[in-house]
Amino acid sequence: MSTGNPRATLAAACVVGPLMTLVVTGPSVAVPDISADLHSSLSAAQWVVDGYMLTASSSLAAMGSLADRIGHRRMFTWGMAFFAFWMAVSGLSNSILLLDLSRAIAGFGSGAALASITAIVAQSFDDAARAKAFGLFGTFLGAGLAFGPMFGGALVNLWGWRSVFLVLAGASALVLLATPMLPSPQPNGGQRFDWSGTFAFSIG
Repeated sequence: MSTGNPRATLAAACVVGPLMTLVVTGPSVAVPDISADLHSSLSAAQWVVDGYMLTASSSLAAMGSLADRIGHRRMFTWGMAFFAFWMAVSGLSNSILLLDLSRAIAGFGSGAALASITAIVAQSFDDAARAKAFGLFGTFLGAGLAFGPMFGGALVNLWGWRSVFLVLAGASALVLLATPMLPSPQPNGGQRFDWSGTFAFSIG
């Protein structure tokens, strides 16, 4: 078992938290530009936001449960790499269908990364230090929601709507550099994975 570096763990969490909220609020500003550039209806372009939110939120519990079984650091690494790749695909998409699909698929990586990093933070701190760590994490998470539209608008004005996805993809790839410093406890096999419950929750 690797105990990791608590400061690096908290720093990674405080980057991942805003990323996973910026990826919702930032692109929402770009929807009109996406619709015009890809010659799609506004409702089709809106799925750039809705598709991601749907998969990210519905997969969160399942990804957390899987992370308990295969290891939180491993799941976090996979989730961030998966997320970064599909965000890059989103930024390079030349059709609204590919963009909507890549954004929806990226949501699974987001769910994996967010579920894993919160568990890793909980394992890295105890008692009052844990409360402070989650307080700081929550602050940065809220900052992503608050400043996301401004962030997205600035990127759209400077370099176009594609830059929103490509910048977030690049930032996600950089977070992967911190993964060797995260703790790596032994996976907890636990009970058999509840596929039927997971499926019912996700559909609901």
